[in-house]
Amino acid sequence: MTLIIVLKFIHFFSLLLASGIAIGSVVIQRAHLAAGAPPSPPTARAMRNLGRLGLLGISLLWVTGGLMLNQIYGGFIVHAAWWGNFAFYGKLLGASLILVLSVVMNLHVARASAAWRPPNAQLMSSATILGRIGLFLALAGTAIAFTGA
Repeated sequence: MTLIIVLKFIHFFSLLLASGIAIGSVVIQRAHLAAGAPPSPPTARAMRNLGRLGLLGISLLWVTGGLMLNQIYGGFIVHAAWWGNFAFYGKLLGASLILVLSVVMNLHVARASAAWRPPNAQLMSSATILGRIGLFLALAGTAIAFTGA
């Protein structure tokens, strides 16, 4: 039982970390877009660091989620009803999309930064839309799958 509590604590902390960084990054990006100016070098470094911390948070979510899944349910069947498991797999799909986007965008921003050019605006826009879809799937799937009903 103590292991579950520790895992839940780390899981919730990671959720707050990743969520806060995602919201903060959007605010910073929108401010620079509205101003029509690139971020200053210190701001650009901070944004890269935020991206890495966000990836750390998402990775910790996956690790702790997998460990809790195994400890509590003993595998990937989390609900007695078919729709509960369907929702859980939708949650995994959304979380997978978010993880892939985080890795791809961190690599893209790192490459763009190394080449002294701005990130691809179209790619950033597409990633934002896909990230919102992934977030919806993850949150809706969680709300449905873990209702206990």
